[in-house]
Amino acid sequence: MNSRVVKYDKNGKFLAQYAGERGPGPNQLNTPHSIAADAQGNVYVADRGNQRVVVLDNNLKWKTNYENVGNPWAVCISPGAHQYHLRIQLEPRQQLARFVMGHYG
Repeated sequence: MNSRVVKYDKNGKFLAQYAGERGPGPNQLNTPHSIAADAQGNVYVADRGNQRVVVLDNNLKWKTNYENVGNPWAVCISPGAHQYHLRIQLEPRQQLARFVMGHYG
């Protein structure tokens, strides 16, 4: 199954992709569920099935993973000079959403 992040220019021309196969390994995603970019152009992918947030540069080259973050359903980044990252995860047994705010890294 196709699990990837793709970058296009404003005219729809393909520029880059990260991943492509579903899985837990390097260059793989499992249910990418949300995406956000910060002011520096870093791209954050909520890799829900792998319980991690994958961080890519603006050319979709891998930078790092943040592991053990639950099952992230969404990632959001605040505007402004001092940015915060918000990760939202669903706790199915408790039927509630958990909101975690802070800086990764």
